[in-house]
Amino acid sequence: MLGIELPPGGPEAISMEDLKRDCYGLRKEEPLNFFEKRMRQMRVANIARGDGWICATIGSFPSDRLQAGWAEDTDTAASVAALISVAKAWDGVSPEPGLELCMARQNPPAPLRTTVLGPLAPGTLDQGPPIRSGLPDPKRPLEDLDYDDLRRKTVALWRLVQPTEPGAPL
Repeated sequence: MLGIELPPGGPEAISMEDLKRDCYGLRKEEPLNFFEKRMRQMRVANIARGDGWICATIGSFPSDRLQAGWAEDTDTAASVAALISVAKAWDGVSPEPGLELCMARQNPPAPLRTTVLGPLAPGTLDQGPPIRSGLPDPKRPLEDLDYDDLRRKTVALWRLVQPTEPGAPL
C-alpha cells in the first residue's frame, strides 16, 4: 500500500458541502461561466455552448441527456448543483455509455434522449417527467434549502441515470 488516497466516486462523492458551494456559486457568479468552470474540474470530455444552453459530456458517445433549467433562482440552482455533483460522482467511476449534462433556457441541438430535471425544491422527489420535487418558489433564499435533503435527491438522481446495460434509457 502506497498510502495514496483516491477521491471517492459514485454516490460517496456527493456531499452537502459541494451542493451548497455550487448553489451559492451559481447565484453569485454568472451561471454559464460557473457551470463551465465546475464541469472542467470534473474532467468532462467536452463542453459545448450555444444560444441559451451549455452542455458537458461525460464518458464516451452519450445517447442520453440530463437537462436542468438556467440557474435563475434558488430551486433551479439546486438542480444545476445536482448536475455538477452527478458529474463529480461519475468522474470517480466512469460507467459507459456516457451522459450529457446541460443547463439550458432552450433545448440544445442533438438527437439525444433527454430527461428534464425540474426545480429541486423541498419535497418528495418525483421521477417525472420532468424529475422534480416540491413546489418551486422563485423567492426562496439559499439559506432555506435543506442541503441534506438535496444530497439525498442527488444520490437518487445519480442512481437513476446509471444504465443497467449499454444504451439503456434514463
